[in-house]
Amino acid sequence: YRHLQSSNHSPKLKTTKLAATWDSLPEDLKKDVYMIEVYCQLLMKLEDEGSAETLIRHTLTQGQWSDKLVNLYGCVKSDDIERQLATIEEWNRQRPDNAEIALALGRITLQKGNSTQALEFFETSLALIPSMDVYRELARWYHEFGDAEKSYEYLQRSLTLVSVALPELPNTVDLLKNISLSDTPTA
Repeated sequence: YRHLQSSNHSPKLKTTKLAATWDSLPEDLKKDVYMIEVYCQLLMKLEDEGSAETLIRHTLTQGQWSDKLVNLYGCVKSDDIERQLATIEEWNRQRPDNAEIALALGRITLQKGNSTQALEFFETSLALIPSMDVYRELARWYHEFGDAEKSYEYLQRSLTLVSVALPELPNTVDLLKNISLSDTPTA
């Protein structure tokens, strides 16, 4: 991908080269969910959202379930948003307590312009499993609709999920007490 990214080729040619590389992979790799996810992310970066949507939908519909692919499906800007919405709604009927489906539903309904319903899906996702992605979507939603305080609150919450606790620093006063004067060099 780096080679494609740095080249001066048109996006269409880059996509064609990426597809040729994908097609040359062994079948078992093309069925690997992680490989599908990476390939679809690359397609999306090259603005071939339609191919990414089709591959994700096909993979998930054929029984290779992956919450990561569901999450990615909600990020795809499909040419046929009605089909995308119908697909994710069907998955929601099959798996009603899936936080990633609720998050994807929120994203897709927001793309369709239904902000109230999107907020409901985001809140459902949050109630099922708090995640950095849903906190970020809620922060963006509240920012977009003028509630800076609530937006900031959700951004703060998202950071608590990714921040690693810093190690405790030793108390400098206690360290100094433990150092004896005999340990210091004399001149």
